[in-house]
Amino acid sequence: MATQKVASWPKVLALNFLGWVFIYADRTVLNPAMPSIQKVFQLDNVALGAISSVFF
Repeated sequence: MATQKVASWPKVLALNFLGWVFIYADRTVLNPAMPSIQKVFQLDNVALGAISSVFF
């Protein structure tokens, strides 16, 4: 019985693209949340900068 070889590069490409979209969305979600984080935890700008640096 012959097996069909399915090209896997489109699947790999699609997974990489979806991973890139997720990483981009994850990276942009912190900036709008910074004022809320600052208010809730009573942080100064130095601490917010440290959080941003660690996140990236």
